[in-house]
Amino acid sequence: ACKEYKSKYVVCYSFEEFSAVIVGEKVLPMLRQLGMTDEVADELSILAVCTSRQSDYHKALRYAKECNAMDRASGDKEMISSSLNTIGAIYVDAKQPQEGLKYILEALQLAEEINHRGRIAIYCGAAAETEFCMNHFDAALRYIDRAIQLEREDGRQMKLRVRLSQKAAILLGMKQHQEALAIFDTIIPYFRREGNRQSLAISLNKVGYTLLSMSREEGCADEEKRSLERRAVPYFRDAGSICHEIARSEERLSRNA
Repeated sequence: ACKEYKSKYVVCYSFEEFSAVIVGEKVLPMLRQLGMTDEVADELSILAVCTSRQSDYHKALRYAKECNAMDRASGDKEMISSSLNTIGAIYVDAKQPQEGLKYILEALQLAEEINHRGRIAIYCGAAAETEFCMNHFDAALRYIDRAIQLEREDGRQMKLRVRLSQKAAILLGMKQHQEALAIFDTIIPYFRREGNRQSLAISLNKVGYTLLSMSREEGCADEEKRSLERRAVPYFRDAGSICHEIARSEERLSRNA
């Protein structure tokens, strides 16, 4: 029965958080009863993410902190850092970025102690987004530039493009529109070829809003304003079409779960 629920849970987690929580909360007691410690920690981590997406931050933190306690008991610094980062992300989602940053930086410190470059890049990306939430733009750029450097040096091209999209978002917040658009122009074709629909839709949407924002800046001539607005339309259209495709895919998979 546990395997049956687990199989269904993986599908639900990928596409529909509500179903994932229902199934996951049935799996968890079974795993506890069987004494499957590693699997319990995995389920707690997934439930933390899913309940956070449902904005049930109290429950999400309870799951994430129990997972972190189990990771600490194991002594595995990589896993401890992972659950710390999850706790930090939940606090950020709950509009408590300062509290979240404490956990993310602790995760970063552990990753540095074990020299796990992949996780260092992940946590630098998380720290950058958190600093950005607090309008600490210089700190955000320092963290994201470090993440970009690590991804580039280690040849993780797909991760590199995600980090570049994070930097573009920070630049948009700083009103450095042209620099941000140049990054999006570079990475959007790769997202298309790789089939990374989520990152593609987000990037297209941000380009559209950036062009609209530029059209509304003081001193923008009428002709230029109309040109920017026309340029924005296909980006919004493409983003909307991709989001519709994703929603239909999720619906089909959820029905079959």
